[in-house]
Amino acid sequence: MQDSEAPEVTVVDRRQASQTSEGAATADPDTEASRHEHSPSAPSTETTSSGDSVDGEDEDTETDPFGMPDPAILVAMAGMQTTTPQFLTLLLPAIDSQARRALGLLADNRTGELNVDLSAAQVAIDTIQFLLGKLEAGLSVENHREMQRRLNDLRLNFVAKR
Repeated sequence: MQDSEAPEVTVVDRRQASQTSEGAATADPDTEASRHEHSPSAPSTETTSSGDSVDGEDEDTETDPFGMPDPAILVAMAGMQTTTPQFLTLLLPAIDSQARRALGLLADNRTGELNVDLSAAQVAIDTIQFLLGKLEAGLSVENHREMQRRLNDLRLNFVAKR
């Protein structure tokens, strides 16, 4: 085979079809494939040798320029891998950053501009206060003192902006 020729490979996903038919193990594979390939209840995904989808559905066309995964997926993964107090402790600095961004103390990551949204800042500050109260017993003295200092700083900046 020459390097310029790509082999014609078609992959059909039959997982759903095999789960819905009870006699799939004894049936002829070619008959089973023809029965479920065009069935609306059993969608199939076909790919070429390059991995491109050919089932007519476009994948997400907006990709991160740095190849980073979606932050929501990362948060969900962190939530599944930690205990609830650990997860909430991990969220505190993220909520602190959101509050600072809403107060106009940090630039927006997408636009690079300083935007002030006092209602969003108030929600973030209240959330930090609530979480800090719930996590107080599980935090070390240093972490609790640092988060309390950050919370007081956010409150003072909020009053100054208002």
